[in-house]
Amino acid sequence: MTSKQKQAAAELELRKRERMTFVEYVNRAFPQYVWHEHNKRIADVLERIVRGEVKRAMFFVPPRHGKSDAISRSFPGYFLRKNLTKWVGLASYSATLAQSLSRDARDRYIESGREVRDDVSGTAEWMTQKNGGLWAQGVGGSITGKGFDLGIIDDPISNAEEALSQNQRNKVWEWWQSVFYTRQHPGAAIILIMTRWHEDDLAGRLLSQESKQPEHWHIVNFEAIKEQAPTIAIPETCTLEPDWRKTGEALSPAQYDVDALMRTKGQLGSMFWNALYRQSPVSLGGDIWKSEWFKVYDAGDSRLNIQDVGRHWDTAETSNEENAAVAFVEAGKDPYTGNIYVSDCGWNWLEVPDTLRWMKESKVHYIEAKSSGKSLAQFLRLHGIYAKEVSVHGDKVARARLASVPAENGKVFIERRIWDKIINDPNQGIVRFPNGKYKDLADAFSMALTRLGTRIVNLDGDRVKIAPNMISQVRGF
Repeated sequence: MTSKQKQAAAELELRKRERMTFVEYVNRAFPQYVWHEHNKRIADVLERIVRGEVKRAMFFVPPRHGKSDAISRSFPGYFLRKNLTKWVGLASYSATLAQSLSRDARDRYIESGREVRDDVSGTAEWMTQKNGGLWAQGVGGSITGKGFDLGIIDDPISNAEEALSQNQRNKVWEWWQSVFYTRQHPGAAIILIMTRWHEDDLAGRLLSQESKQPEHWHIVNFEAIKEQAPTIAIPETCTLEPDWRKTGEALSPAQYDVDALMRTKGQLGSMFWNALYRQSPVSLGGDIWKSEWFKVYDAGDSRLNIQDVGRHWDTAETSNEENAAVAFVEAGKDPYTGNIYVSDCGWNWLEVPDTLRWMKESKVHYIEAKSSGKSLAQFLRLHGIYAKEVSVHGDKVARARLASVPAENGKVFIERRIWDKIINDPNQGIVRFPNGKYKDLADAFSMALTRLGTRIVNLDGDRVKIAPNMISQVRGF
């Protein structure tokens, strides 16, 4: 073959490659990707973004169903193949994760037959041979001097604990308004991928803005098991991707059939199942603890194997009953079954010296790490009593939501003697939380379940360690 023939053949191959679809691109760049029906639907929406038909898209899809592999790891390279001089901005809750996604996007772009510039080929930023490219940044970080024609945000918040913090949600919103949104080039497209932990999250705030300043979001909302009605409200200015399934059908039965999904549901509390697999954000109003979740046990039962017993304290600094009380919940755990046993509880309105005398009655203490708690823990340790300060995040309601998983799964037993006291007391009973008069006992109860509730579950075929306040470990996208 002559040099001209080789050149002509190369040009022909290049033209063929530029006509490739997104599915063909992924098959070339990442051939192990499996195309289930929902993945094909996602691919179709991405093609419409390339053609300029969709400028705003939200994707809510369960874990382990290939959305980040398609959207964050593959689509940027495909977009740049079609638009060699344009820029992609890729953000996630941490710069480390954003750069990991960028690395995969770059490698797949190269694997598809394209080259990047040798002098700009890192993970934080890489460029095409025509001076387009991709930059990656953590949500909250500065992106001064950079812009995008395609902006992708893949999970702006790392876990449920952050999502339930209003302060953290506000930070994400301020970053969206003052940083990310201002970096778009004329006609830019934006994609948002996230778990709907809270109705006031970034997606919720964007959708609530539609009545004032419509952006006309196209929403892809595929719950793990098809429900009769949409799990989120769709503003009139937005569009919803059709769901082809019948009610009760699994999203990807070849991967996870209904039985497998129901086993997963049985391992998670309703909050985690709703957020991860239904894309249904929670409201933090209303009562949280339900009496039917708990079981009774007798302290003298010789069959029980209760270990790691300690008292969990929500402390205060006043004897005025109009203010918060000092409250404790004593609990331990069977390490083999994961059952949690609550053996005692109490509360009182005390000054610090009287609180110390009360606490010295027991040997093991877990104390909320606030001003009085730190001093109390230090004093107890000086007297040879085990006392550990426990850091807490978010408000009392958010902490209760996170701690409720073992209770909802029937893993919490309450000693018969204190059942009525801890459940039904008119002032401190936990079933009245957060609408009851006091929240002290409920907060100590949440602390106990948070510490003791760590367990191993099989989630989507993987053994994953889950603590109520560490749900970020089940991401697995």
